[in-house]
Amino acid sequence: TVVAAILLACSWVVADEIEGLPVHLEKIDDGVIRLWLGDHISSTAIMAFSTEKGIVVVDTWGVPKVDAQLREVIARELGRTDFAFLINTHEHRDHTGGNSVYSGGTIVGHELIAPGMVETATQRDRMLEYYPTRISDLETALEELDADDPMATSLKEDLILVRLLYEQMQANQKLVPPTLTFSSRLSLD
Repeated sequence: TVVAAILLACSWVVADEIEGLPVHLEKIDDGVIRLWLGDHISSTAIMAFSTEKGIVVVDTWGVPKVDAQLREVIARELGRTDFAFLINTHEHRDHTGGNSVYSGGTIVGHELIAPGMVETATQRDRMLEYYPTRISDLETALEELDADDPMATSLKEDLILVRLLYEQMQANQKLVPPTLTFSSRLSLD
């Protein structure tokens, strides 16, 4: 048990910080990594693995400027820059919002992802109204806490995330749907 705990602890490394959020990197196996941002927020975990034909990435973090930096971390950690595929697991913006960072390659996803992305985009106006209120609420909550309060760290990360999402929503970037779709199964070589 002790050996397993030590090995697990050694496989988790804080690689960098992006936009004020710590980047966590877990080495799953040779050429296989998992990345996520933040210590206290719920954010998409990205998988990346090396293949003979290039790097395969599963999902994006959802904010192109963050995904571009995560792509650099992936390339550095895997020791190569030949990205072959991005696989979207589903249509939610936190999994597809960074597709533009991989638009030079093949983006793979179920045939329902593109329509789902379009449907999600119809909520833009509602989200543009929501984010300023949420930002204000988080700022107020932070002002009411002592700097050393453990909850302050969590709220700071949440505030960074909401600001990033609001900034992206304001930019109204073009959706980049999967370029290779399937209806029930797909085998990639």
